[in-house]
Order: sequence, then C-alpha cells, then structure tokens
Amino acid sequence: MDALIKLCLSLAPVPYLSVAFSALAFIWSLIQQVQVGKAQLRVLAFSVAQLLQVLNTEYQEGRLLEAQTSAPRASLNRCGMVKQCRILASSIELIIQTTR
Repeated sequence: MDALIKLCLSLAPVPYLSVAFSALAFIWSLIQQVQVGKAQLRVLAFSVAQLLQVLNTEYQEGRLLEAQTSAPRASLNRCGMVKQCRILASSIELIIQTTR
C-alpha cells in the first residue's frame, strides 16, 4: 500500500486532478507525522517506565524514604503532572488505536 501511495505522489498530475493529489499528499503527511509521534511516545513511555522501576526499587530497598521525597512529589502533584500523564496516556492509546 505504501508503495502505491509513494508512486502516486511522485506523479505529475494532470491539472484537473492536482487538488486531489494535494489532498492525498496532505493525508500522507499527517500519517507520517502520527507515526513519528507514535515512535516518540513509545520512547517516552519506555523512559518513564525505567524511571518508575528504579524509583520503586529505591523505595522498596529503603534508599529513598517517603519523608525525604514528599516535597518533590507534592510539587509534581501541584503542577498537575499526574493529570497530564493521564491525558498523555489517553492520547497515546488513541494514536496507537488509529494507526493499527
């Protein structure tokens, strides 16, 4: 399918089809952007997972204590980090569903 679209986009359209070819080029551009965004979101999710795994281990093994980290955690909550993460997760899920 990609090959056909790329081939079509490489053609010089006749004047009365130029608008349709422009629409196809725009749609294809959006698809490419979504795929790049999806890859970037996967890398971000992987990085967050690594960070959370390390933090969880540090808490479990007693190297981080709740009392020592209450101010940074409160700061994250005040800036709405948890809410933003939920919104981001919903966006990631929507992007993944639409690109399957």
